[in-house]
Amino acid sequence: MTMLATIKAGVFTRTGDAALLQEVIPMTQTQWESSMEVVRSAPAVRSYDDLLGLIYEAARDPVLLKEALAATVAAVSAKAGSLTIVDRKRGTAVMAVSAGTSPMADFDYVERYGVMDPRAQYAMTLPVGEWVQCHRYIAPGLVEKSPFYQDFLIPYGFRWNTGTRIFDNDSHIGMIGIHSGVEQLPLDGAALAVLERLTPHWQRALELQRGNMALYDQWTMMRALLNAMGYAALVCDTEGAVVVANDAAFELLRSADGITLKGDRLQLQDIKSQRHFRAMLNRSNALTGPAPGATAHPTGPDAAMIVVRPSGKASLQLILRKLQADQTLLQQEGADRFVLTISDPASVTVPQMRAISLMYALTPAECRLAQLLLRGATLSEAADELDVSLETVRSQLKSVFSRTSTSRQTELVALLKSAVVLR
Repeated sequence: MTMLATIKAGVFTRTGDAALLQEVIPMTQTQWESSMEVVRSAPAVRSYDDLLGLIYEAARDPVLLKEALAATVAAVSAKAGSLTIVDRKRGTAVMAVSAGTSPMADFDYVERYGVMDPRAQYAMTLPVGEWVQCHRYIAPGLVEKSPFYQDFLIPYGFRWNTGTRIFDNDSHIGMIGIHSGVEQLPLDGAALAVLERLTPHWQRALELQRGNMALYDQWTMMRALLNAMGYAALVCDTEGAVVVANDAAFELLRSADGITLKGDRLQLQDIKSQRHFRAMLNRSNALTGPAPGATAHPTGPDAAMIVVRPSGKASLQLILRKLQADQTLLQQEGADRFVLTISDPASVTVPQMRAISLMYALTPAECRLAQLLLRGATLSEAADELDVSLETVRSQLKSVFSRTSTSRQTELVALLKSAVVLR
């Protein structure tokens, strides 16, 4: 099929779309036609009734939202999808469900790049339920210059978005985005027709879920609570899939030093350590002994292990606690949830230092010195880092000794470490 025949076949519905796409993604004729075949072979309506059933099942059980979203993505042969519900008064997301994206990408979007997303701003100006495609209103020149596209979207493998404001009421706004990859083309007319056909069903399902908005608020509160801890913390399931995590956890996982994310699942980089971790998740009380680089200690419903890092930095300390049955937040019938806390001795966070400062009435200068000593710096290294003389550092250390009732540097560091260790 030639390019002209492909366009005439109705893959694109507006004059100039083909030229625009060729300008953004240069392709040979063969690559163009191959991409078209991928798009045109979408299993759009083969299991349409099953898809509708899943969407309405999700109205009854919010845990199925991700599955329903993934099925919608598959129905139009896209790469990923997202459902975001925003509290109208606070302007913050109370729920975010994604399918086909990594938790790291979701984190980066919420924390860094969401505010500069030109697509969401445009979608808010359209009537509820109307689908809009980014390539129809965002010029290629903007894409080339936009940090949102160049530093976030494209590096994560995405390029095209088809989105809608699925509902908008007095309290909440709901938005659905269907995302295509850099190796794909925007959704064609047939795929758009499928989305338009599904729209009233998604709207009805989400309307039925209005009673669950309190749960979404609790999800947001859980994330805020984890962020207030001052160290890396997350909730995962028995497969190690991350349900919710705080900022410190995502930053630590991003470093990929001992533990990271593979898709949406936690992955320890040493195979034997990973086996011990999975045993912890399965609440095993019969670990067969410590693996090289990892020591696991089962304690009934709770467990802990040490993870040696390839970088040579101090080992990570992992503590796992199972959520109790009456802790209904983030729980699903028949599915266990765990809180995993990760202590990084090489990193003392701002909240932790704030707590130390309050406990011992340290001055800001003394607090900065204490933080460097906790990280293993010598007095000379601390003086260089703080850009002060060695005598000034010694004077500050003497004051810290007095405030903490210690007399030696090793004693001080041990005391401070006990203040930031996981409880």
